[in-house]
Amino acid sequence: MRIRSLILVLISLSFTALVTIGTWALLQANDLHDELVRENAKILRAESQARQAQALFKEQVQEWKNVLLRGHRTEDFERYWTSFEEKESRTRELISKLLGNLTEGSEAEELVEEFASQHLALGKSYREAVELFQSNGYDHRATDGLVRGQDRAPTELFDRIVQKLESDITNANVLAAVRERENQKRVFAAALAATALAFFILAYALHRWVSRPVSTATEQAKAIAGGEFRRFEISGGASDVRALQEALNVMSGRLEDSSREQEQLNRELRSARDEALEASVVKSQFLANISHEMRNPLNSIISMSSLISRTQLTSEQKSMAQIVRSAGETLRAVINDVLDFSKIEANKIEICEEPCVLEHLLEECIQIVAMRVDSSKVALGLLIDDEVPTGVMVDPLRLKQMIVNLLSNAAKFTEKGEIVLKAGRESTEGDRVVLNLEVQDTGIGIPKEKLGTVFEAFCQADGSTTKQFGGTGLGLTITRELAELMGGAVAVTSSEGVGTCFTIELPVTPCEVRIEQDSEVVAMLRGRSGLVIDRHHLNCEVVRRKLATYGAHIECCATLAEARQILAKEKDLDLLFIDDDYPELDGVAFAKSIKAERGSMSPAMIVLASYERALQIQDQKDSQFDAILTKPLTGQAIVSGLARIQFADHRLDDFIQVKKDEEAAQTEEEAGGGRRVLIVDDDPKNRKAMKMLLRFEGVASTAVNNGAEAVAEVEKGDYDFVLMDCSMPVMDGYEATRRIREKTLNRQPQIIGLTGHVSGEVQSACLKAGMNRYIAKPFEPEELLALLKEPAEATEPIF
Repeated sequence: MRIRSLILVLISLSFTALVTIGTWALLQANDLHDELVRENAKILRAESQARQAQALFKEQVQEWKNVLLRGHRTEDFERYWTSFEEKESRTRELISKLLGNLTEGSEAEELVEEFASQHLALGKSYREAVELFQSNGYDHRATDGLVRGQDRAPTELFDRIVQKLESDITNANVLAAVRERENQKRVFAAALAATALAFFILAYALHRWVSRPVSTATEQAKAIAGGEFRRFEISGGASDVRALQEALNVMSGRLEDSSREQEQLNRELRSARDEALEASVVKSQFLANISHEMRNPLNSIISMSSLISRTQLTSEQKSMAQIVRSAGETLRAVINDVLDFSKIEANKIEICEEPCVLEHLLEECIQIVAMRVDSSKVALGLLIDDEVPTGVMVDPLRLKQMIVNLLSNAAKFTEKGEIVLKAGRESTEGDRVVLNLEVQDTGIGIPKEKLGTVFEAFCQADGSTTKQFGGTGLGLTITRELAELMGGAVAVTSSEGVGTCFTIELPVTPCEVRIEQDSEVVAMLRGRSGLVIDRHHLNCEVVRRKLATYGAHIECCATLAEARQILAKEKDLDLLFIDDDYPELDGVAFAKSIKAERGSMSPAMIVLASYERALQIQDQKDSQFDAILTKPLTGQAIVSGLARIQFADHRLDDFIQVKKDEEAAQTEEEAGGGRRVLIVDDDPKNRKAMKMLLRFEGVASTAVNNGAEAVAEVEKGDYDFVLMDCSMPVMDGYEATRRIREKTLNRQPQIIGLTGHVSGEVQSACLKAGMNRYIAKPFEPEELLALLKEPAEATEPIF
């Protein structure tokens, strides 16, 4: 029987028992009520009979009085005496009936019997008085004295009888009410007992047929959950409970089989995991070794190409050197992408925030990507909104990496138009500001159906573009991961054939930073007016915004016709920016024409040109330009280029001469200043490249092959800097650094670690060994030279 059927049967039986007991209790209550009604009716009849007897007795007494007072004639006497005897007889009958309705032994019965006795005695007295009345000739005076006052006692007694019966009726009603309440209590108790019995039967049956089997099934389920797959004996109970127990037994068996299979699978997985971990270690070591082996020759390629560009070369040779350097930069970017992606997968990327000037940091990104853009066809620039904080706490390395990735991606797919980097303020969250960094281009765009995959690793929007444009397909993936690590997010919108916009929302904390600003330059530019002639609105806007911060007013135009109209109206222009990469404009010829027209009152001429075109103009002695600004334009480059201009009013001649003297002194100091550098590297190509680089800067250097030679050289020589390679035979750079630090020397050098390994462990090992700085190969020559320009006094190692 199923649980539902069993419960219905038990409820029906319990309900039947409850109805039966309740019916019996109600029948008992009805019987009691009928008995009370009968008793109450009997008392009421007795009371009625007593009242009738009392009334007859009063009439009997009255008839006696009529006999004495009115029966002085024989016919009257007979009539009254007959009525007297009739009422006397009827009173006795009622008294007899009354005794039959009274409870035997009750107080009322005793009173009625006493009245009956008195009534008989009174009847004898009345008859004796009648005889006397007749014998005296119906003279009532003598007779009246014989029975006067004898009716008082029976009358009073009858009043007591009536009162007693009224009291008995009241008591009977009270008793009936009490007995009715008691009866109700008994009925309620019986119903409660019936209900309790019904529920007891139901509970027992449910426990016997449901709860106990379900408890057994529960224990079995707990045992199965605890991994004990034993089978339980099926106990009696409802059919569906037995079915549940049977199902649990089947499940236990299957789980036991599955557990064995899972355990076997786990053993295989653990074995596979151990093999994968071992393979991962081997892969990491392999990547580190490959990175090191690639970075060393790459360092020589980049350094040598940079040095070649500084020599006297033809334009064609300089272009070749630039191509070699660009190829080296591309190869370095590929290596960095692969290693960074490996770090992200291993969760080994750390974010280190420090105060930075946001504008300078973003301009560095523009300069890094500049070589990948044909500035004669594509305008590349930075626009920063006024509400963006000047200084921010951010990881500069990772922020530059993200921006450079996006700019490089834009440069790859944009052949003409503009690539603009915008910095805005999205919102404020407490003491933090959410920056909105956008990289917008006018390139080929991304198909709508491919937008969702652009951030996936090793994936490009169109597989066919891989061969055409190259790349690892990791740049955008790394950018997204870095943005999320820094608490931000990356989004993309694009229209095929129109362009693409990547947006980074990045929370940063504003901070105070010190920006050195030449007060003379500010004074020189304040109040100046100028005109920018450039077909790219972006270049115009970059110049206009930057000079506006110095108080200069700049107008822009896109065509030569517009320029001539403005020049005709504005006779007092101080600055004239001319785009030389212009299909319809020969910048040199236009500058000469303006000089010829205005003579000494001509505005300062500044040419805006690509790198190759700027070199050509620089070689022309009669170019008529006061300054040359190389594209892409940045704020710092614009101000630096304008600082050397002499305006027509000659107000700043003295300042310019002082400025030139200071720069010459600074150049002389940077050219060497008597500093000595020790180069420690086992790769002869790297040693030669660094020696040539330092020789170009006028710095004396010595080169050795390994760490042991470095220790010996430092002991006998007085060096300001040691460029220490980390991985070398005989003695590596770490041990050599420790030996140098342990030596008691009058003056210890600054030690700069150089290595192709870029992991955090290697950097930590460099600083722990006692090195002051760390540079990863391949490095920019300018990066190394910047470190050599720092004070040469030895300091404690930076940990």
